[in-house]
Amino acid sequence: MREKVGYYKMLDHLHHLESKCGEGVLSKPLKEVVEIVRKNHCEDDYKAIQAFGERSRAYYVSPEMLGAVRFFINRGFFIDEIADKVGDLDRADVERIMKTYPEDRKLYQSKRYLRQRRQRQRKNEHRKQVGKKISLIRKALGLDQTHFGRRVGLASTSARQVVVNWETGVYLPTKENLETIAGLGNTTVEELLETE
Repeated sequence: MREKVGYYKMLDHLHHLESKCGEGVLSKPLKEVVEIVRKNHCEDDYKAIQAFGERSRAYYVSPEMLGAVRFFINRGFFIDEIADKVGDLDRADVERIMKTYPEDRKLYQSKRYLRQRRQRQRKNEHRKQVGKKISLIRKALGLDQTHFGRRVGLASTSARQVVVNWETGVYLPTKENLETIAGLGNTTVEELLETE
């Protein structure tokens, strides 16, 4: 029923647009259409017709595809990933479906939030595990944090705080510092960054 009402409203806008701008105006190149619409003050009609076209494309997605999109939304996939997984849809189609079905958009937003939070937790855990390895290397060398920082090549004024931040997992060392630390610990950067 909602589709029919929307369709009849769109037809009203189309008839109004064509009466002011000439029949078949929408079959012209886009730049010309925009110019004609602007000249004749029919922007509202044109926007309503475009909005109906956007909505109707989402309505005509097959139930199987809609089910597939909802499946991947439930698994916390991002829009680009969903478009890759569901072959005949692109990013714009997936976004259109979410505009048409607000419950899917809400679910997507909540799942995306949870997934991003999990990713942040994994990154934090990874930094902490790397920090423990750095701490073990420092202790094996018998150095305090300031002297270890100087051996790595840090400025003496900030060396201690930077090493504390590495060891507690606040952030990871730069690539150059990782190479130096790996050299001091007789290991490789890959082994240093490797976590369970």
